[in-house]
Amino acid sequence: KQWYQRRVRGVHLFIESCYKGAMLDMVKENFRYLFTISNKLKVGWLMKECEKFYSHTVKQLNNNSDNAELAFAFEEAEYQTMAFKKKTFQNCLDNKLNSKSLSPFRGDIIQSYLGDFICLSKSKLELCQAVVRSDHHILVEALIVYLEEHSDKVVQTVKNCEWFFKNTYKDFMKKNFELSRRLLCVICAARVKAGSNDLEFILLAIDRLFSLELPLGYGRLQVGNIDSVQACLHFKVDDEEPMIAVNPILLCINSPVIKSLVTDQHQNILEADDFSRAAVECFAEACYTGKPETVTVDNFQDVFKMSHAFKVDWLKKKCELFFSNYVDTKFNQSCNYDDFVFAVDLALFQMEKLKEGSFLSLIISAASSNILPSTRTKYIQQYLGDFETQSTCKIDICIALIRSDVCLILESLIQHLQNPEVKCLNEKSRYLLNKLDLSVCFRKKPELRKVLFSALRNLTEVDREDFRLILELCERLSETLGS
Repeated sequence: KQWYQRRVRGVHLFIESCYKGAMLDMVKENFRYLFTISNKLKVGWLMKECEKFYSHTVKQLNNNSDNAELAFAFEEAEYQTMAFKKKTFQNCLDNKLNSKSLSPFRGDIIQSYLGDFICLSKSKLELCQAVVRSDHHILVEALIVYLEEHSDKVVQTVKNCEWFFKNTYKDFMKKNFELSRRLLCVICAARVKAGSNDLEFILLAIDRLFSLELPLGYGRLQVGNIDSVQACLHFKVDDEEPMIAVNPILLCINSPVIKSLVTDQHQNILEADDFSRAAVECFAEACYTGKPETVTVDNFQDVFKMSHAFKVDWLKKKCELFFSNYVDTKFNQSCNYDDFVFAVDLALFQMEKLKEGSFLSLIISAASSNILPSTRTKYIQQYLGDFETQSTCKIDICIALIRSDVCLILESLIQHLQNPEVKCLNEKSRYLLNKLDLSVCFRKKPELRKVLFSALRNLTEVDREDFRLILELCERLSETLGS
Protein backbone atom coordinates (compact mmCIF):
# COMPACT_ATOMS: atom_id res chain seq x y z
CA LYS A 1 0.00 0.00 0.00
CA GLN A 2 2.88 2.38 0.82
CA TRP A 3 4.54 1.59 -2.50
CA TYR A 4 1.29 2.33 -4.35
CA GLN A 5 0.77 5.58 -2.44
CA ARG A 6 4.34 6.76 -3.21
CA ARG A 7 3.83 5.95 -6.86
CA VAL A 8 0.54 7.89 -6.98
CA ARG A 9 2.18 10.88 -5.26
CA GLY A 10 5.00 10.72 -7.79
CA VAL A 11 2.56 10.84 -10.71
CA HIS A 12 0.64 13.74 -9.14
CA LEU A 13 3.90 15.59 -8.50
CA PHE A 14 4.94 15.05 -12.12
CA ILE A 15 1.62 16.45 -13.41
CA GLU A 16 1.77 19.48 -11.12
CA SER A 17 5.38 20.17 -12.09
CA CYS A 18 4.44 20.07 -15.78
CA TYR A 19 1.54 22.51 -15.15
CA LYS A 20 3.79 25.01 -13.39
CA GLY A 21 6.96 24.36 -15.42
CA ALA A 22 9.07 23.89 -12.32
CA MET A 23 10.09 21.02 -10.02
CA LEU A 24 7.97 20.77 -6.88
CA ASP A 25 8.93 18.99 -3.65
CA MET A 26 11.31 16.26 -4.96
CA VAL A 27 12.47 13.83 -2.24
CA LYS A 28 14.23 10.45 -2.26
CA GLU A 29 10.95 8.56 -1.83
CA ASN A 30 9.40 9.84 -5.08
CA PHE A 31 12.63 10.37 -7.03
CA ARG A 32 12.53 7.01 -8.85
CA TYR A 33 9.01 7.61 -10.22
CA LEU A 34 9.71 11.15 -11.37
CA PHE A 35 12.96 10.09 -12.96
CA THR A 36 11.33 7.15 -14.76
CA ILE A 37 8.37 9.17 -16.10
CA SER A 38 10.55 12.06 -17.26
CA ASN A 39 12.82 9.67 -19.14
CA LYS A 40 10.06 7.64 -20.74
CA LEU A 41 8.09 10.73 -21.79
CA LYS A 42 11.28 12.61 -22.75
CA VAL A 43 10.62 15.63 -20.53
CA GLY A 44 14.08 17.11 -20.89
CA TRP A 45 13.95 19.89 -18.28
CA LEU A 46 12.61 17.45 -15.65
CA MET A 47 15.31 14.91 -16.48
CA LYS A 48 17.91 17.60 -15.79
CA GLU A 49 16.22 18.47 -12.48
CA CYS A 50 16.39 14.81 -11.46
CA GLU A 51 20.09 14.68 -12.36
CA LYS A 52 20.73 17.82 -10.31
CA PHE A 53 18.90 16.32 -7.33
CA TYR A 54 20.93 13.09 -7.56
CA SER A 55 24.20 14.96 -7.96
CA HIS A 56 23.44 17.17 -4.95
CA THR A 57 22.54 14.12 -2.83
CA VAL A 58 25.72 12.25 -3.77
CA LYS A 59 27.88 15.30 -2.99
CA GLN A 60 26.50 15.26 0.57
CA LEU A 61 27.80 11.71 1.20
CA ASN A 62 30.52 11.27 3.79
CA ASN A 63 31.98 8.50 5.93
CA ASN A 64 29.18 9.00 8.46
CA SER A 65 26.33 8.69 5.93
CA ASP A 66 23.71 6.16 6.98
CA ASN A 67 22.78 3.05 5.00
CA ALA A 68 19.66 4.67 3.53
CA GLU A 69 21.67 7.50 1.93
CA LEU A 70 24.26 5.08 0.55
CA ALA A 71 21.59 2.71 -0.72
CA PHE A 72 19.84 5.58 -2.56
CA ALA A 73 23.07 6.63 -4.32
CA PHE A 74 24.00 3.12 -5.40
CA GLU A 75 20.52 1.86 -6.27
CA GLU A 76 19.63 4.83 -8.47
CA ALA A 77 22.94 4.58 -10.32
CA GLU A 78 22.33 0.87 -10.84
CA TYR A 79 18.74 1.53 -11.95
CA GLN A 80 19.73 4.18 -14.52
CA THR A 81 22.37 1.92 -16.03
CA MET A 82 20.07 -1.10 -16.16
CA ALA A 83 16.83 0.63 -17.28
CA PHE A 84 18.09 3.37 -19.59
CA LYS A 85 21.66 2.27 -20.48
CA LYS A 86 23.03 5.58 -19.21
CA LYS A 87 25.93 6.10 -16.79
CA THR A 88 25.43 9.71 -15.67
CA PHE A 89 24.63 8.67 -12.10
CA GLN A 90 27.36 6.02 -12.08
CA ASN A 91 29.99 8.58 -13.12
CA CYS A 92 28.78 10.99 -10.45
CA LEU A 93 28.98 8.29 -7.77
CA ASP A 94 32.36 7.16 -9.07
CA ASN A 95 33.83 10.66 -8.75
CA LYS A 96 32.52 11.03 -5.20
CA LEU A 97 33.73 7.63 -3.96
CA ASN A 98 37.17 8.25 -5.42
CA SER A 99 37.46 11.76 -3.97
CA LYS A 100 39.94 12.47 -1.17
CA SER A 101 37.20 12.55 1.43
CA LEU A 102 35.65 9.15 0.67
CA SER A 103 38.42 7.16 -1.04
CA PRO A 104 39.79 5.70 2.25
CA PHE A 105 36.31 4.40 3.12
CA ARG A 106 35.36 2.88 -0.25
CA GLY A 107 35.95 -0.67 0.92
CA ASP A 108 33.58 -0.41 3.89
CA ILE A 109 30.96 1.47 1.85
CA ILE A 110 30.95 -1.05 -0.99
CA GLN A 111 30.97 -4.01 1.38
CA SER A 112 27.94 -2.57 3.14
CA TYR A 113 26.13 -2.04 -0.17
CA LEU A 114 26.91 -5.48 -1.60
CA GLY A 115 25.25 -7.25 1.30
CA ASP A 116 24.30 -10.86 0.63
CA PHE A 117 26.47 -12.32 -2.15
CA ILE A 118 23.94 -15.08 -2.79
CA CYS A 119 21.31 -12.56 -3.93
CA LEU A 120 23.84 -10.38 -5.69
CA SER A 121 22.68 -9.23 -9.13
CA LYS A 122 25.02 -8.86 -12.06
CA SER A 123 24.18 -5.15 -12.44
CA LYS A 124 24.91 -4.51 -8.76
CA LEU A 125 28.31 -6.18 -8.97
CA GLU A 126 29.16 -4.43 -12.24
CA LEU A 127 28.41 -1.06 -10.65
CA CYS A 128 30.73 -1.79 -7.73
CA GLN A 129 33.36 -3.06 -10.16
CA ALA A 130 33.19 0.26 -12.04
CA VAL A 131 33.48 2.52 -9.00
CA VAL A 132 36.44 0.67 -7.45
CA ARG A 133 38.32 1.33 -10.70
CA SER A 134 41.64 -0.51 -10.61
CA ASP A 135 41.42 -1.38 -6.91
CA HIS A 136 39.97 -4.82 -7.63
CA HIS A 137 41.10 -6.15 -4.26
CA ILE A 138 38.21 -4.25 -2.60
CA LEU A 139 35.57 -6.56 -4.07
CA VAL A 140 37.61 -9.71 -3.45
CA GLU A 141 38.21 -8.73 0.17
CA ALA A 142 34.48 -8.02 0.54
CA LEU A 143 33.78 -11.55 -0.68
CA ILE A 144 36.35 -12.98 1.75
CA VAL A 145 34.77 -11.12 4.68
CA TYR A 146 31.33 -12.32 3.64
CA LEU A 147 32.45 -15.97 3.44
CA GLU A 148 34.17 -15.70 6.82
CA GLU A 149 30.89 -14.55 8.34
CA HIS A 150 28.62 -16.89 6.34
CA SER A 151 30.51 -20.17 6.04
CA ASP A 152 27.23 -22.04 5.54
CA LYS A 153 26.61 -20.18 2.27
CA VAL A 154 29.92 -20.89 0.53
CA VAL A 155 28.45 -23.29 -2.05
CA GLN A 156 25.74 -20.90 -3.26
CA THR A 157 28.15 -17.95 -3.18
CA VAL A 158 30.74 -19.67 -5.37
CA LYS A 159 28.07 -20.58 -7.90
CA ASN A 160 26.66 -17.05 -7.95
CA CYS A 161 30.08 -15.38 -8.40
CA GLU A 162 31.32 -17.77 -11.08
CA TRP A 163 30.78 -15.42 -14.06
CA PHE A 164 32.37 -12.50 -12.21
CA PHE A 165 35.70 -14.20 -11.54
CA LYS A 166 35.94 -16.02 -14.86
CA ASN A 167 35.14 -13.00 -17.03
CA THR A 168 36.47 -10.08 -15.01
CA TYR A 169 38.97 -10.99 -12.33
CA LYS A 170 40.74 -14.07 -13.71
CA ASP A 171 43.94 -12.23 -14.65
CA PHE A 172 43.85 -10.16 -11.47
CA MET A 173 43.57 -13.24 -9.24
CA LYS A 174 46.39 -14.98 -11.11
CA LYS A 175 48.72 -12.09 -10.26
CA ASN A 176 47.67 -11.64 -6.63
CA PHE A 177 48.95 -14.70 -4.82
CA GLU A 178 48.00 -13.60 -1.32
CA LEU A 179 44.37 -12.78 -2.16
CA SER A 180 44.04 -16.07 -4.07
CA ARG A 181 45.45 -17.93 -1.08
CA ARG A 182 43.16 -16.15 1.40
CA LEU A 183 40.05 -16.77 -0.68
CA LEU A 184 40.84 -20.45 -1.17
CA CYS A 185 41.67 -20.90 2.53
CA VAL A 186 38.32 -19.33 3.47
CA ILE A 187 36.53 -21.73 1.13
CA CYS A 188 38.40 -24.71 2.60
CA ALA A 189 37.77 -23.58 6.18
CA ALA A 190 34.08 -23.02 5.47
CA ARG A 191 33.66 -26.56 4.16
CA VAL A 192 35.53 -28.03 7.12
CA LYS A 193 33.42 -25.96 9.54
CA ALA A 194 30.34 -27.35 7.83
CA GLY A 195 31.64 -30.87 8.59
CA SER A 196 32.71 -31.59 5.03
CA ASN A 197 36.33 -31.97 3.97
CA ASP A 198 34.95 -31.84 0.45
CA LEU A 199 37.99 -31.79 -1.83
CA GLU A 200 35.85 -32.25 -4.93
CA PHE A 201 33.85 -29.10 -4.18
CA ILE A 202 36.99 -27.11 -3.36
CA LEU A 203 38.45 -28.07 -6.73
CA LEU A 204 35.17 -27.12 -8.38
CA ALA A 205 35.37 -23.75 -6.62
CA ILE A 206 38.89 -23.24 -7.96
CA ASP A 207 37.68 -24.19 -11.41
CA ARG A 208 34.79 -21.73 -11.20
CA LEU A 209 36.63 -18.85 -9.59
CA PHE A 210 40.00 -19.19 -11.32
CA SER A 211 39.38 -21.47 -14.35
CA LEU A 212 42.05 -23.81 -12.87
CA GLU A 213 44.65 -21.19 -13.76
CA LEU A 214 46.00 -20.24 -10.36
CA PRO A 215 49.49 -18.78 -10.58
CA LEU A 216 52.17 -21.44 -10.29
CA GLY A 217 53.62 -19.60 -7.31
CA TYR A 218 50.27 -19.69 -5.50
CA GLY A 219 51.26 -22.47 -3.12
CA ARG A 220 54.56 -21.04 -1.96
CA LEU A 221 53.23 -20.29 1.51
CA GLN A 222 52.12 -23.91 1.86
CA VAL A 223 55.63 -25.38 1.69
CA GLY A 224 56.50 -26.88 5.05
CA ASN A 225 53.16 -25.72 6.44
CA ILE A 226 50.72 -28.52 5.63
CA ASP A 227 48.08 -28.83 8.35
CA SER A 228 45.96 -31.88 9.08
CA VAL A 229 43.02 -30.57 7.08
CA GLN A 230 44.99 -30.05 3.90
CA ALA A 231 47.27 -33.08 4.20
CA CYS A 232 44.75 -35.76 3.34
CA LEU A 233 46.91 -37.15 0.51
CA HIS A 234 50.09 -39.19 0.92
CA PHE A 235 52.78 -40.64 -1.33
CA LYS A 236 53.93 -44.11 -0.25
CA VAL A 237 57.58 -44.48 -1.29
CA ASP A 238 58.71 -47.38 0.89
CA ASP A 239 57.01 -49.73 3.37
CA GLU A 240 59.71 -49.06 5.94
CA GLU A 241 59.67 -45.26 5.70
CA PRO A 242 56.96 -42.76 6.72
CA MET A 243 54.64 -41.67 3.92
CA ILE A 244 55.04 -38.18 2.47
CA ALA A 245 52.07 -35.91 3.27
CA VAL A 246 51.15 -33.48 0.50
CA ASN A 247 48.56 -30.80 -0.14
CA PRO A 248 45.96 -32.47 -2.40
CA ILE A 249 44.47 -29.18 -3.60
CA LEU A 250 47.73 -27.84 -4.97
CA LEU A 251 48.71 -31.17 -6.53
CA CYS A 252 45.28 -31.57 -8.13
CA ILE A 253 45.58 -28.08 -9.62
CA ASN A 254 48.84 -29.12 -11.30
CA SER A 255 48.06 -32.73 -12.24
CA PRO A 256 44.88 -33.98 -13.97
CA VAL A 257 45.99 -37.54 -13.16
CA ILE A 258 46.16 -36.88 -9.41
CA LYS A 259 42.89 -34.96 -9.60
CA SER A 260 41.19 -38.00 -11.14
CA LEU A 261 42.73 -40.40 -8.60
CA VAL A 262 41.61 -38.24 -5.68
CA THR A 263 38.18 -37.02 -6.78
CA ASP A 264 36.96 -39.85 -9.03
CA GLN A 265 38.62 -42.88 -7.43
CA HIS A 266 38.77 -41.40 -3.89
CA GLN A 267 42.36 -42.45 -3.29
CA ASN A 268 44.27 -40.82 -0.44
CA ILE A 269 47.47 -42.90 -0.76
CA LEU A 270 49.43 -42.89 -4.02
CA GLU A 271 52.04 -45.59 -4.63
CA ALA A 272 55.41 -44.04 -5.48
CA ASP A 273 57.82 -46.95 -5.04
CA ASP A 274 59.21 -46.35 -8.55
CA PHE A 275 60.58 -42.97 -7.42
CA SER A 276 63.10 -41.85 -4.84
CA ARG A 277 61.94 -40.03 -1.72
CA ALA A 278 63.96 -36.95 -2.69
CA ALA A 279 62.27 -36.91 -6.11
CA VAL A 280 58.76 -37.13 -4.61
CA GLU A 281 59.52 -34.27 -2.22
CA CYS A 282 60.98 -32.22 -5.08
CA PHE A 283 57.90 -32.95 -7.23
CA ALA A 284 55.50 -31.86 -4.47
CA GLU A 285 57.45 -28.69 -3.74
CA ALA A 286 57.55 -27.83 -7.44
CA CYS A 287 53.75 -28.13 -7.54
CA TYR A 288 53.54 -25.77 -4.54
CA THR A 289 55.94 -23.11 -5.82
CA GLY A 290 55.78 -23.39 -9.60
CA LYS A 291 59.58 -23.79 -9.73
CA PRO A 292 61.62 -27.03 -9.61
CA GLU A 293 64.13 -25.36 -7.31
CA THR A 294 65.45 -28.59 -5.74
CA VAL A 295 66.02 -30.59 -8.95
CA THR A 296 69.52 -32.09 -9.03
CA VAL A 297 71.39 -34.63 -11.14
CA ASP A 298 70.58 -37.24 -8.47
CA ASN A 299 66.80 -36.80 -8.51
CA PHE A 300 66.29 -35.41 -12.02
CA GLN A 301 65.38 -38.69 -13.74
CA ASP A 302 62.67 -39.55 -11.20
CA VAL A 303 61.27 -36.00 -11.19
CA PHE A 304 61.11 -36.10 -14.97
CA LYS A 305 59.38 -39.51 -14.82
CA MET A 306 56.84 -38.15 -12.31
CA SER A 307 56.11 -35.08 -14.43
CA HIS A 308 55.31 -37.44 -17.30
CA ALA A 309 53.40 -40.02 -15.25
CA PHE A 310 51.18 -37.39 -13.59
CA LYS A 311 50.97 -35.17 -16.70
CA VAL A 312 52.36 -32.00 -15.13
CA ASP A 313 53.23 -30.46 -18.48
CA TRP A 314 54.86 -27.26 -17.24
CA LEU A 315 57.21 -29.26 -14.96
CA LYS A 316 58.09 -31.59 -17.81
CA LYS A 317 59.14 -28.58 -19.90
CA LYS A 318 61.24 -27.27 -17.01
CA CYS A 319 62.95 -30.67 -16.78
CA GLU A 320 63.68 -30.61 -20.51
CA LEU A 321 65.28 -27.19 -20.06
CA PHE A 322 67.37 -28.55 -17.16
CA PHE A 323 68.55 -31.42 -19.39
CA SER A 324 69.42 -29.06 -22.25
CA ASN A 325 71.52 -26.90 -19.91
CA TYR A 326 73.19 -30.02 -18.50
CA VAL A 327 74.22 -31.27 -21.95
CA ASP A 328 75.49 -27.82 -22.97
CA THR A 329 77.60 -27.68 -19.80
CA LYS A 330 78.95 -31.24 -19.60
CA PHE A 331 79.43 -32.29 -23.23
CA ASN A 332 82.84 -30.84 -24.00
CA GLN A 333 86.36 -32.12 -24.54
CA SER A 334 86.72 -32.90 -20.83
CA CYS A 335 83.40 -34.78 -20.64
CA ASN A 336 83.71 -37.83 -18.36
CA TYR A 337 82.03 -41.19 -18.81
CA ASP A 338 79.55 -40.77 -15.92
CA ASP A 339 78.19 -37.51 -17.35
CA PHE A 340 77.90 -39.15 -20.76
CA VAL A 341 76.02 -42.17 -19.38
CA PHE A 342 73.63 -39.98 -17.33
CA ALA A 343 72.56 -38.09 -20.45
CA VAL A 344 72.32 -41.15 -22.72
CA ASP A 345 70.31 -43.10 -20.13
CA LEU A 346 67.78 -40.25 -20.02
CA ALA A 347 67.58 -40.22 -23.81
CA LEU A 348 67.01 -44.00 -23.68
CA PHE A 349 64.20 -43.59 -21.14
CA GLN A 350 62.57 -40.87 -23.22
CA MET A 351 62.66 -43.00 -26.37
CA GLU A 352 61.51 -46.24 -24.74
CA LYS A 353 58.80 -44.88 -22.45
CA LEU A 354 57.67 -41.61 -24.02
CA LYS A 355 58.40 -42.39 -27.67
CA GLU A 356 60.14 -39.01 -27.97
CA GLY A 357 63.60 -38.22 -29.31
CA SER A 358 64.35 -34.64 -28.26
CA PHE A 359 66.98 -35.67 -25.69
CA LEU A 360 68.77 -37.85 -28.23
CA SER A 361 68.85 -35.00 -30.76
CA LEU A 362 70.47 -32.73 -28.17
CA ILE A 363 73.06 -35.39 -27.29
CA ILE A 364 73.93 -36.16 -30.93
CA SER A 365 74.42 -32.48 -31.70
CA ALA A 366 76.53 -31.81 -28.60
CA ALA A 367 78.57 -35.04 -28.85
CA SER A 368 79.44 -34.59 -32.52
CA SER A 369 80.42 -30.94 -32.02
CA ASN A 370 82.13 -30.90 -28.62
CA ILE A 371 83.44 -34.38 -27.74
CA LEU A 372 86.56 -35.77 -29.41
CA PRO A 373 85.70 -38.60 -31.86
CA SER A 374 88.06 -41.02 -30.12
CA THR A 375 86.47 -40.25 -26.73
CA ARG A 376 82.97 -40.58 -28.15
CA THR A 377 83.80 -43.95 -29.74
CA LYS A 378 85.35 -45.27 -26.53
CA TYR A 379 82.35 -44.23 -24.44
CA ILE A 380 79.85 -45.76 -26.87
CA GLN A 381 81.73 -49.07 -26.99
CA GLN A 382 81.82 -49.15 -23.20
CA TYR A 383 78.14 -48.15 -22.94
CA LEU A 384 76.91 -50.74 -25.43
CA GLY A 385 78.98 -53.57 -23.92
CA ASP A 386 77.60 -56.95 -24.94
CA PHE A 387 74.92 -56.04 -27.48
CA GLU A 388 73.24 -59.41 -26.91
CA THR A 389 71.98 -58.21 -23.52
CA GLN A 390 70.88 -54.74 -24.68
CA SER A 391 67.49 -53.52 -25.85
CA THR A 392 66.97 -52.66 -29.50
CA CYS A 393 66.33 -49.04 -28.45
CA LYS A 394 69.74 -48.87 -26.77
CA ILE A 395 71.34 -50.31 -29.91
CA ASP A 396 69.58 -47.65 -32.01
CA ILE A 397 70.89 -44.88 -29.76
CA CYS A 398 74.45 -46.16 -30.02
CA ILE A 399 74.18 -46.39 -33.83
CA ALA A 400 72.87 -42.81 -33.95
CA LEU A 401 75.60 -41.52 -31.63
CA ILE A 402 78.51 -43.26 -33.30
CA ARG A 403 77.47 -41.77 -36.67
CA SER A 404 79.99 -42.76 -39.40
CA ASP A 405 81.96 -45.10 -37.13
CA VAL A 406 79.35 -47.87 -37.37
CA CYS A 407 82.13 -50.29 -38.33
CA LEU A 408 82.80 -50.63 -34.63
CA ILE A 409 79.35 -52.08 -34.03
CA LEU A 410 79.71 -54.40 -37.03
CA GLU A 411 83.04 -55.60 -35.65
CA SER A 412 81.31 -56.37 -32.33
CA LEU A 413 78.72 -58.40 -34.24
CA ILE A 414 81.40 -60.30 -36.19
CA GLN A 415 83.27 -61.04 -32.98
CA HIS A 416 80.06 -62.48 -31.53
CA LEU A 417 79.38 -64.64 -34.62
CA GLN A 418 82.91 -66.01 -34.54
CA ASN A 419 82.32 -67.49 -31.11
CA PRO A 420 82.34 -71.34 -31.57
CA GLU A 421 79.36 -71.64 -29.26
CA VAL A 422 77.20 -69.51 -31.56
CA LYS A 423 75.40 -71.85 -33.98
CA CYS A 424 72.76 -69.53 -35.46
CA LEU A 425 71.53 -65.97 -35.62
CA ASN A 426 69.53 -64.74 -32.65
CA GLU A 427 67.12 -61.82 -32.36
CA LYS A 428 69.76 -59.16 -31.69
CA SER A 429 72.07 -60.40 -34.46
CA ARG A 430 69.23 -60.27 -36.97
CA TYR A 431 68.27 -56.79 -35.76
CA LEU A 432 71.81 -55.48 -36.24
CA LEU A 433 72.18 -57.01 -39.70
CA ASN A 434 68.96 -55.29 -40.74
CA LYS A 435 69.72 -52.02 -38.99
CA LEU A 436 73.33 -51.40 -40.03
CA ASP A 437 74.11 -49.91 -43.41
CA LEU A 438 76.61 -52.59 -44.43
CA SER A 439 77.51 -50.80 -47.66
CA VAL A 440 78.91 -47.86 -45.63
CA CYS A 441 80.90 -50.25 -43.45
CA PHE A 442 82.32 -52.16 -46.43
CA ARG A 443 83.33 -48.97 -48.25
CA LYS A 444 85.17 -47.78 -45.18
CA LYS A 445 86.67 -51.18 -44.31
CA PRO A 446 86.42 -53.53 -47.32
CA GLU A 447 87.99 -56.40 -45.39
CA LEU A 448 84.95 -56.62 -43.11
CA ARG A 449 82.84 -57.94 -45.97
CA LYS A 450 84.87 -61.15 -46.29
CA VAL A 451 85.12 -61.58 -42.52
CA LEU A 452 81.35 -61.16 -42.00
CA PHE A 453 80.30 -63.64 -44.64
CA SER A 454 82.94 -66.10 -43.45
CA ALA A 455 81.42 -65.93 -39.97
CA LEU A 456 77.92 -66.41 -41.42
CA ARG A 457 79.10 -69.37 -43.50
CA ASN A 458 80.38 -71.13 -40.36
CA LEU A 459 77.00 -71.11 -38.63
CA THR A 460 75.82 -74.72 -38.38
CA GLU A 461 72.15 -74.35 -37.43
CA VAL A 462 70.82 -71.82 -39.94
CA ASP A 463 67.05 -71.94 -40.23
CA ARG A 464 64.85 -70.68 -43.04
CA GLU A 465 64.49 -67.21 -41.53
CA ASP A 466 68.28 -66.79 -41.23
CA PHE A 467 68.79 -68.02 -44.79
CA ARG A 468 66.22 -65.56 -46.13
CA LEU A 469 67.87 -62.68 -44.24
CA ILE A 470 71.33 -63.51 -45.61
CA LEU A 471 69.94 -63.64 -49.16
CA GLU A 472 68.33 -60.25 -48.70
CA LEU A 473 71.64 -58.84 -47.46
CA CYS A 474 73.42 -60.19 -50.52
CA GLU A 475 70.83 -58.65 -52.83
CA ARG A 476 71.04 -55.24 -51.14
CA LEU A 477 74.84 -55.26 -51.22
CA SER A 478 74.96 -56.30 -54.88
CA GLU A 479 72.72 -53.35 -55.75
CA THR A 480 74.86 -50.82 -53.86
CA LEU A 481 78.38 -52.25 -54.17
CA GLY A 482 78.21 -54.53 -57.18
CA SER A 483 79.27 -58.17 -57.23
